[in-house]
Formats: sequence, C-alpha cells, structure tokens
Amino acid sequence: MDKSISPHGATQPGPDGQNEGTQMAMTKKDFIALADTIRNANRFAENAGQPPAFTQAAILELTHFCRAENPNFNRERWLDYIAGKCGPNGGSR
Repeated sequence: MDKSISPHGATQPGPDGQNEGTQMAMTKKDFIALADTIRNANRFAENAGQPPAFTQAAILELTHFCRAENPNFNRERWLDYIAGKCGPNGGSR
C-alpha cells in the first residue's frame, strides 16, 4: 500500500481508518489557522520591538504554497486577513 504524504503531512484515511495515500487539500480552516499564526507571531514581534517574524516576502511565498494545496484558495482575502483589513471570512473584523 502506497502511503504518500502531502507537503503538509496529511493523508486521506481509508474506510478502515488506515491511510490510503491520497492527499487531502488544505481547507479554509487550515488557511485561517496559518494566517492566525502569522498574525500572532508578527504582533508578538512588534510588541517586543522586533522586526516581523514573517516578512511580506515570506507571506507572499506562502500564498504560492496555499494555492498549490487548494485551487480555491483566495489569495487577496487571506492577505487582507493577515493585514487586519477583514475578518477570516472576508467581512468586517
């Protein structure tokens, strides 16, 4: 049995609960969790008088990864959420 693992380590469980090896796409929930981690790390660094933990270049690079994981990834909404311009669903905060 092939147990392929996606770049983020998830595999699709089979009917018996065992991994079949098919990759699971990242979900909206995963993208929000990643964005929250970036936001929190950058806020912590800012409050400590440090440069951002995640530079804009690093965040933009992550958008390529996220798009590769799920073609429905909304790059602009994700970036706006990280910047604090909207809530996790794109609406007001």
